[in-house]
Amino acid sequence: MNRSDLSLRAIWATVLFLFTFVCMQAPAQQFETTSAPIPTYRNPELLFLTPQPYSKLHVEVDAVEGAEPSAGIIQALEKFLNRYCDKPDGIEMARHKSIPRAEARGVPEEVLTWRYMDGLPAGSDKAATAYLYVLFFDSRLSGTATSDEGVEPYTTPRYPCAIFIDAAYWGSNFHRFVPRIVCHEAGHLLGLVKNTRHGDGAHCRNTSCLMFPTHSETRALASRAYREAFDLCPACRADIDLMKERSSDPKLSFNGPALVRTERFYRVIQLPNIIFWDYAPFKKSFDWRSISQAALNRWQSEGTQNSLRYLTWRNWTGRQDLAPFRSALQRALYDPDPRVVSLVEEITQRSIPAKSAY
Repeated sequence: MNRSDLSLRAIWATVLFLFTFVCMQAPAQQFETTSAPIPTYRNPELLFLTPQPYSKLHVEVDAVEGAEPSAGIIQALEKFLNRYCDKPDGIEMARHKSIPRAEARGVPEEVLTWRYMDGLPAGSDKAATAYLYVLFFDSRLSGTATSDEGVEPYTTPRYPCAIFIDAAYWGSNFHRFVPRIVCHEAGHLLGLVKNTRHGDGAHCRNTSCLMFPTHSETRALASRAYREAFDLCPACRADIDLMKERSSDPKLSFNGPALVRTERFYRVIQLPNIIFWDYAPFKKSFDWRSISQAALNRWQSEGTQNSLRYLTWRNWTGRQDLAPFRSALQRALYDPDPRVVSLVEEITQRSIPAKSAY
């Protein structure tokens, strides 16, 4: 082999290296997840991370027709949850029939949950089972996209037990990127990244971490290892280990899919885009389905997605209940959730109804 052949090979090797490097680095199209950090008070992530009081996790997966996740996407999420959630009785993945496109047209994704969320299956040990919900939807049908790119994947502090993934956002690369992104969103529900030593309160600064916010399409397509890197960085794994050493707050619990925070004289019930302030001095049980149905009825009649917010009465027996009720209102004015404070301020300005609201 002569010197000119060696030089030519060296040139081609250099060109190939530079091309690969550019593919790995150039952000041809960036996909960002902008989920807000879940609330720090009460630490709802501990219900998922620790074995008590819930030794089992039920994951309900719904999808609009045409936006169904592949088996690989579900397996990636299950693997991630099994690695970081301490559930000795297992993690149960439940997939349902697709939501017909006709029924999803013009309906916001969180409203779809009011109709299709099933909660725990019959026969489940409700006292020992935590709940997580995942919805794959299509913003081209729902009309909720604010741009041609669709809706970014998200979780929400309004209900820190659900993941929303828009198939329109990923286009033809939906099944390539979503296995990684659905695990990223699950990381938010597990309390990452509240540690500001290596993050901003929601995302990690480590570019090789699953919780890093920006994902380059070109880099992912060029690197199989990048697409399949579903792991957390050492700092995020250390955060998970520290959180697992804590006990969950006894004021937090699940009633099926409803996340319930019980305070003295009242409780706050959360479902997707629903906040329900319940005056319940005797802490009787409630039907979460009736709350979702009431929200759906209101949306259908008013065409609004505003959170369902109304006052409920328990054991209303007459004027003698006004004193403890007003005491509950006063306590709720100092609730850590500003939405509850706003709601209670509205209640205090209204006249007290004469009968139960539901």
